Amino acid sequence: MVEKKKKIMLKYHNMISRILHTGFRAHVHRGPIDTMNPLPWLDSPSIGQTLLQHNQTARFDNVTHMINYVCKDNLMGPNGNGNYPMWDYVPICEFPFINKGWNHDGHPGFDDVVFNDCSITLSQAIDGYDSMCVMMVIFAFIPTLFSCIFLQMVNEKKKPKDKNKYWFMVKKPNITEQLLVLGVFLGIAHTVRCIDVLGYAGRLQIDTIYTCCTAFCISCPVHG
Repeated sequence: MVEKKKKIMLKYHNMISRILHTGFRAHVHRGPIDTMNPLPWLDSPSIGQTLLQHNQTARFDNVTHMINYVCKDNLMGPNGNGNYPMWDYVPICEFPFINKGWNHDGHPGFDDVVFNDCSITLSQAIDGYDSMCVMMVIFAFIPTLFSCIFLQMVNEKKKPKDKNKYWFMVKKPNITEQLLVLGVFLGIAHTVRCIDVLGYAGRLQIDTIYTCCTAFCISCPVHG
C-alpha cells in the first residue's frame, strides 16, 4: 500500500515538474493553482517549501530569473513594471518564508540569494522589522493602560452601593464603563496583533489569532 502511494505521488510530481518546465518556466502560472500542488513534496525541502510550486529549480532557469519574476515581471513586486497582473503571481515560498540571502539577510541586496532555499522569514530579510514590532507593541499597549486607569477612576467616583468590588470586574456598566472596557479589549487585541504586525516573522498564526485580533480591532470601533 505504501509503495503504491509512493508511485502515485511520484507520478504526480513528475507530471507537475514537466508542466512547470514547459508551460510556466519563464512566466507565471496560467492555469488553476490547484493543478500545481496536488500533493506534498516527496523529498525533504527547506522549511518554507511545502508545495510543488515552491520547487524553484523546476520553475526558473537561475536565481536571477527568479528575482526578476518576484520583483520586476509582475505588477505586485516592489519594482513591478511587468505585464502580469498580481492574481497571476505564484509564490516561490510558503508565506512568510523567503530565500536565504534575500534583501538584508547576509550582504544587503540580492547578490547572495541562495536558489531553492526558503529557510528564512521575511522579517529576517527586512532590516528593522523586529524593532518596528517592539515599538508598535508599546504604542498599542499605552491606550490599554489609560483605559484601565480611567475605568478605576470611574469606579471610585461611584456611590458606595454602586461601586464594583474590583474595578476591573464591572457589573451593570454605564455607558462610560462600557466604552472603557471595550477600549481595554481593543488595546489587548491590538497589542497582540502588533507582536508580528505584518505577519512576516511567523510569530502569530495568520489564519487564527492574527485574523481574530484584526477582526476585533475593526469591529470594536464600529460597535463602540
